Amino acid sequence: MTAILTVTSKNQVTFPTELLVHLKVSKGDRLLFRVKGKSLEIEKMETGLRNLQGVLTLSAVGKKKSLEEVIRRAEEKEARRIMNES
Repeated sequence: MTAILTVTSKNQVTFPTELLVHLKVSKGDRLLFRVKGKSLEIEKMETGLRNLQGVLTLSAVGKKKSLEEVIRRAEEKEARRIMNES
């Protein structure tokens, strides 16, 4: 699929509906943009903490904890936050 988008004076673009439908992107979804030379890759980010593995830096993980431990603790913290909202 190909689309030509125009950048507005506010540096914004509007994606055609058929493109968003094809990518299964809806309001509130997050998109990851990667610059490769003069090209731009766009990927829909999946939800869930496990999908942050490629985004986390080593400094965020720390030297004493594995990535799995960091994710497990983050999931527990998020679960407690959600429970407290109820």
